[in-house]
Amino acid sequence: MSRRSEKEKRIDLVCLIFLPLGFLIYTLLALAGIYGKDHDVMYVVVTEIVLLMISIVLPLLRVKEKLITPYWFIATVEALIYSHGSALYWGTYIWIPHWDVFAHISASFVVTLVAFIALLTIQSYTTRIELGKGPFFFMLFIIGFGFGNLWELLEWFVDNAFGYAYMAYSIKDTLGDIVMDLVGAGITTAFAMFLLRKKTPKEIISGFGMHDFMTDMGKRWDRKTYSEASRKKGAE
Repeated sequence: MSRRSEKEKRIDLVCLIFLPLGFLIYTLLALAGIYGKDHDVMYVVVTEIVLLMISIVLPLLRVKEKLITPYWFIATVEALIYSHGSALYWGTYIWIPHWDVFAHISASFVVTLVAFIALLTIQSYTTRIELGKGPFFFMLFIIGFGFGNLWELLEWFVDNAFGYAYMAYSIKDTLGDIVMDLVGAGITTAFAMFLLRKKTPKEIISGFGMHDFMTDMGKRWDRKTYSEASRKKGAE
């Protein structure tokens, strides 16, 4: 039996179709030479295609009912993705002061938010991993901040591989981006600290509709673990 109402099904289908459509339009227009032109056309096209694929993930998970993500969460993540894709297409990074600062802080904020949900899920649905509050918040911050650093490494690799300064403009730009990633991860970590004072992990993620899916995954994991243990014991 479906866990979504008919209204939710219609909304999910619209999201699955129209959210990626914007990136497809940006891609086709860029190939036709109609875009902000502050980056090379192939860089814009490849980035828009990658963002198109990312934008499908959350709506597809809802349609498959693997993760009944609340719409506020989808709206937050998709707004970030669209802000980056639109800014790249229109050239916003060039003609709006400090847009790069906003982009990095918001990206780090959302990545850390996703990590927060993942860690809460682990805390709620497994007994094999138990994190105290200190390690929990430290890991949350490191995941969010670390993702930003990995992105900067990717920018460096792409520029060196292709011999252009498409992504990393200078050392000063890279260090500034890393600082903004730190700020974004810090904001989400502080928000997580405040939220966990008010609610338990299960209360926070109850709106994500993961109970049945995670319970089933836990049973499969247990069966696999017991099976492997039995095999090893028999081999001995």
